[in-house]
Amino acid sequence: MLTVEERFWAKVDKTDTCWLWMGSKSPYGYGRVRVNRKIEVAHRLSYALNGGDLIDGLVLDHLCGVKNCVNPAHLEQVTNAENVSRAPHPGPVGQRWTKNGLGSKELGPCGTSGPYGRGCRCDACRAWNAARAADYRRRLKLAKNKPGAQNVPHPT
Repeated sequence: MLTVEERFWAKVDKTDTCWLWMGSKSPYGYGRVRVNRKIEVAHRLSYALNGGDLIDGLVLDHLCGVKNCVNPAHLEQVTNAENVSRAPHPGPVGQRWTKNGLGSKELGPCGTSGPYGRGCRCDACRAWNAARAADYRRRLKLAKNKPGAQNVPHPT
């Protein structure tokens, strides 16, 4: 019977830069492996197998940006806040906007779609949404002030 290490390394493709996990992956693209009837994240197991001490409360950041990379030289333990701040874009990519006037396949100005019900929260998308809202308010004001428009007071 194979040991955990033998099973693990049999599913790793060592390239010139990254060590790519070729086994099972999570829906988010991270490698996963079963150890003692429990699913473990492959890059955390690789870090531990190569002598790294995993500290509670810290996460492993992929410095290379490749989610299925298990090369311990490409991993650094950081806080979750630091890991999120280093991300190229906040939130998962691939979810589609359903509000803000975007169609089901359109992307925001940053090239991704937002994970929140109202779209992405990156600086580029926030500025874009603010400009769209200002334009909407401007057009609404012009429509109300148009000659012949019916400005019916609200019944209160």
